[in-house]
Amino acid sequence: MKKPFVKRIKVEGGCITVNLITFLPVICDFEKTVEAIKPADGRETGEMEIRKILAGKFERIFGRGSCRKTFGTDIPSLAQISEFLDKLEPLLKGWMDEIGKKTLLNAMGRRGKPRRH
Repeated sequence: MKKPFVKRIKVEGGCITVNLITFLPVICDFEKTVEAIKPADGRETGEMEIRKILAGKFERIFGRGSCRKTFGTDIPSLAQISEFLDKLEPLLKGWMDEIGKKTLLNAMGRRGKPRRH
């Protein structure tokens, strides 16, 4: 069984933890959901139901209490969620680069030569 690739994200109220193996598909789906409901002119929607749905999804991704830790509230605004996703993007890119390097190093073995299977 592969070891989970666990990363911590420092947020206002502590940190939230993710396993990248299961996290990447879920966060991509979350991002698509946010983009689909975001008003085109950038205004915040006043619809509390949408915010509650997104808060629930966020909590399922990052764990119970993660909205409060991250946003200081249980039901964040769309602007807060968008800002979080914008800040998460460079972290994800860095982690993906790191995953690629680790995979390459594992395939190469200790002496820099490909392993024989």
